[in-house]
Order: sequence, then structure tokens, then C-alpha cells
Amino acid sequence: MSGMIDENKELAALDELFSLAGKYKNNSDFTKLMDFIGRFPAIAPYNAMLMHVQKPNAEYVLTASEWFRKFGLVIKPDARPIVILRPFGPVKFVFDFSDTEGDKSKIPEEIRNPFAVYGKIVDRGLIHSLYARLPALGIEKREDSKAMNDAGFLTVKRSSLTGSYTEFSNFGSQRVKILFTMSLNTNYPEEEKFITAVHELAHLFCGHIDLKIDNQYWPKRHFVDGKIKEFEAESVAWLVGRRLGLNNTSAASYLNKLLNADSKLPDVSLEYIIKSAAEIETLIKSKSIKPKKAVTIGDNK
Repeated sequence: MSGMIDENKELAALDELFSLAGKYKNNSDFTKLMDFIGRFPAIAPYNAMLMHVQKPNAEYVLTASEWFRKFGLVIKPDARPIVILRPFGPVKFVFDFSDTEGDKSKIPEEIRNPFAVYGKIVDRGLIHSLYARLPALGIEKREDSKAMNDAGFLTVKRSSLTGSYTEFSNFGSQRVKILFTMSLNTNYPEEEKFITAVHELAHLFCGHIDLKIDNQYWPKRHFVDGKIKEFEAESVAWLVGRRLGLNNTSAASYLNKLLNADSKLPDVSLEYIIKSAAEIETLIKSKSIKPKKAVTIGDNK
């Protein structure tokens, strides 16, 4: 998302702020934050995080004008606004449902009870959307029959390490290089394959993969501990799945094993977890996606 706000710098600043303040360093606090962000699929992940910092008990937020226009509700005189980032502008002020007053008898259930838990992905077309856009990242997808404990993986193509690209694909009118192979277990249900794909993309966006080449598109964090990599990738997978309406039990189970309410959170990066979730959601939901320059070689003629 472009505009006056540099989201990368904003996220890095938030990461530093949380570190200095000691916020979300406790497993219980981290779990509450993740659950909160997961409950607001209509709000960008970093904005949901900002909301949690300011009002962790928020239920459903709109601007004052939206509350009045849509539901005839007005903001209470003593209500404090929640500040979030606005595309193409500095900030936006929103108010929680609890900060409104008026006739609430006809308010939709999605506002009265916005935290429903789903078991299936709301729009299965989003699965196809993700797969169809993988070439924009230089990724080829394939499905193979594997053991049931092997969900899949993302690997760097050898040709990308040498700089000699021998395999290509098409993305719209563009001819693109294949830098990675994503292999998914064909024996898995569609929802689980989708979550696996998100998990592997999280490794890429979090910088966990040693590309062995200079690039300006993916961070370089392949040196972090393996447990940290898995924790971050599983956090992203759970978060994206939850926000799409998918109850990701495997990721939840993995995270629960690592999280004890009274223990200290592993040295993970909230910045990269939130940023990666946002980038994957953009990849899935955006109306149009341009391939990264790192993989583009010209028009497909």
C-alpha cells in the first residue's frame, strides 16, 4: 500500500516501541494480541495492532460519520477516538461500538457478536487467487503425494543461485523467472494445503530463506534460530487463516505448545509477523498484482 505513510518504517518503530516498553513480551499478552488481530479481518493487521495498543477491548470500529450514516448512532461526548493509519493520508480516527449511543435494537449480529469462530474458509476463491498469483513472486507450485506428516515446503531453485535462469513462467502479459518451487501435499484437504502455502510464504516474507543473492524485495533474516522461524511462520499462518474465516487447528496446536501464559515470549519479531500477514493478504485480496521486478524479464509476446 502506498501513500504518505511508510508502513515499513512505522512497523519498525512499533517493534522498537513494544520492545522498549516490554509490551507483548509475555506469552499471554502476545496470544491476546494475535486473537484480537484475527477478529478484525476488515481492518489491516497493523491497524488492528494499533487498535489493540489503544483499546484492547474494542469490538467493532467505524468513523463517527460511518456510525451515523450506516446505523444512525452518534458518538458519546466523552468517547476517545482510536488512531489508525489511513492509505494516502496521515491518520484516521475511529470509534468502537461501545462508544456509540442511539437505537441499537436493529444492529446486525456481526457487530453485536463480531468474534464468531469459523471452521471453513469463507471464500474458497481466495485459495485459487493465492495460487494464481504465486508466479508474481517467482514461485512455481506443484502438488506431490507425501507422507501425512509432510505438509510441504518452499525451496530456492538452483538456477536462481547461479543467476542463470532456465525456467520461466507467465503472469498476465509478463514473462517471469522461476526462483522458487512450492511443493504441497496432494493428500491434504484444500484448506490445509492453503494454510501450508501461507506458512511457506511467511518464511519468505519474514526473511527466513537464504537466497544467497542480493535482493531488495525480501528481508535477510535466515540467521535467526530455527524455532524462531517456525514460531513466526506459524503465527502468520494462524493469523491469515483466522482472518479469512479458517480455523487453523494445526497452527493453533503448535503455538499452544510453545506458549505458556506465565513465560516470556521467544525473541520473535512482531514487525515481521504483522507485515508478512499484511503482504500475504494483499497478495490474496488485491484486485491487481504486479510481479516483482526481481522476477520480471519482459512482456510475454
